[in-house]
Amino acid sequence: MANAIYNCNWELRNDIKFKKALVFMIQRSQKQQSLTAAGLTEVDFVNYVTDSKSVAAFNWLCFINLIVVEIFHASYVVVHRGDIGNAIIAAATVTTTFECLVRFYIIVFKKPIINDILFKIWQKFWPLSALSPMKAKTLTRKCYITLALTVGCYGPAIICNTIITLWPYLTHNGLVLKSVYPFQWNQTYIYETVYLWQYFTEWYILILVNTFDFFMIPVVMVCAVQYAVLQNVFKNILSKKSQRQRLVLFGRTISDREMVLRCLDQQRMLISICVQLEEVFRFAILFQFINSTAALCSSTVVLQVDSSQFMEMLTFAIAHMFQLFYYCFVGNELTIQSGNMAVAIYKCNWHLSDDTEFKKALILMIQRSQKPQTMTAAGVIDLNFVSYISGVCCWPDNEIWYLNVAGWFLFWNLLITEIFHAAYVFKNFKNIGDAVSAGATVTTTMEALVRLYIMLSKKELINTILVKVWKQFWPVDAVEAVKRTEVKRRGQIAVFLTTFFFICANISNSQITGLPYIRYHDMLLKSVFPFDWTKAYVYEIIYIWQYYSDWYVLFMITAFDFFFIALVAVCYLQFVIMQEVLRRILNDESRAQRRRIFGEMGDRITDKEMLLHCLEQHKLLIE
Repeated sequence: MANAIYNCNWELRNDIKFKKALVFMIQRSQKQQSLTAAGLTEVDFVNYVTDSKSVAAFNWLCFINLIVVEIFHASYVVVHRGDIGNAIIAAATVTTTFECLVRFYIIVFKKPIINDILFKIWQKFWPLSALSPMKAKTLTRKCYITLALTVGCYGPAIICNTIITLWPYLTHNGLVLKSVYPFQWNQTYIYETVYLWQYFTEWYILILVNTFDFFMIPVVMVCAVQYAVLQNVFKNILSKKSQRQRLVLFGRTISDREMVLRCLDQQRMLISICVQLEEVFRFAILFQFINSTAALCSSTVVLQVDSSQFMEMLTFAIAHMFQLFYYCFVGNELTIQSGNMAVAIYKCNWHLSDDTEFKKALILMIQRSQKPQTMTAAGVIDLNFVSYISGVCCWPDNEIWYLNVAGWFLFWNLLITEIFHAAYVFKNFKNIGDAVSAGATVTTTMEALVRLYIMLSKKELINTILVKVWKQFWPVDAVEAVKRTEVKRRGQIAVFLTTFFFICANISNSQITGLPYIRYHDMLLKSVFPFDWTKAYVYEIIYIWQYYSDWYVLFMITAFDFFFIALVAVCYLQFVIMQEVLRRILNDESRAQRRRIFGEMGDRITDKEMLLHCLEQHKLLIE
């Protein structure tokens, strides 16, 4: 009611009594009418999900139940740590239960912040109808993709959980979650009671984890979409399209100055929501990274040593891959859309306005938009595609010291592996066959060491190059269609070659890492150790150490090649683009190229200025 009174175009009327009456009506309307349950609580959707004492007691009961299950379940891993296979299988569900505990804690104890975020989204976010149909369709498709990803995780999770909860009972009267209890759990009635308890708890864990994701992932994506809406509205703020957008958003026509203030308020609100999201979900994201990484590693080991667990571990790994991917997907989208805000503000035709205050407001908004909003795993690592693909601490622009410690720890781990491995070659150099075979992997490990050293010690230089490529390189659209197709084909050939190498390397490494254990009970990398590595437990520990080190070597080399080859190919393509631009700098076609490179400012660039831009671009490429 208060909003309707305020939007009645009161500024068009000079009647003071009329305006005073409006003030009293707005003040009275700010106290909303509501139905109450005998004055104890209001009857609305918020209180529909608000905890009563009984609901709070039930929440605490569920939380304590999860803790008890986790304690007995984790005890099994500690007691049976000598049985590598069973310990790893149990550890996989231990991490999932702990992940559920973290999510449960957030839902129960962060409820006021979550309610505040939902209220702002519901009441204050701008609708997609303010955009053009094509743009609205594109953003809607992104939301559907996000929904499909979360549903795609739910399918393998249900299949895996069905096997986990039913298979022990159907085969050998085991428990759903292998645990250690201070009583005989396999006695009649006690077994059935414990089994039912674990059965319903395991399904509760699955539903809670996926429901949390169904809530968090769409909320982050909606914030990213709202940034895209704000970009489009601000870009058109001085054009005729803005009049239609103002009618859709506010139901009336407002001035350009007031529209800028509304956009500024919307940007502040989005920033505050992103800060709240980071505060609420950062520990959940951290444990998601840890849990997904541990789950993928454990399922890989189990698939190697126990083929009977194939279906269970395969669906388990696929579910965690989906889960980690859609976390990184929405985090990456939020970072991109919030980062593009500065570009959208700059493209709003500000040069057509003579309002000094308007331009000052633009400067402040651009400065604030130059720091993109990011979701992080408790400040350890940013939530984006780089984190999903590489997981290497030197790729993101992140100066947190413990990430660098992790990178150097991996370096020294490879160095120690290389020393013991190379010692075998020197000790058995008379056996040509074994020496040459071991020498091949020695050189490969040395190659990975060199690459890792470059990525760690040259990180600042690499980041500088990436920023220049991302911000200052000209788009391939600047050249004509035929040349553009040829340029893209060359880039696709480079991608195909590196992908083909990656596939061949994976096939080769699968045989190298699996056959020594399956056939010969031998070392993965033939090495000389100052102790007897054939003893029980010692062999398993060294084998697992070498197993993950070898796969890390493969991914390190391949990731470095993907980066290096792609970077060189992009620089080559940039030289080709610059040649085409210089060749046509005095032709009429140059006008179209300038528009593609510099946007609307390209129409005002003279031939002399274009030549200076080409000179700067040439210097940039040479550097």
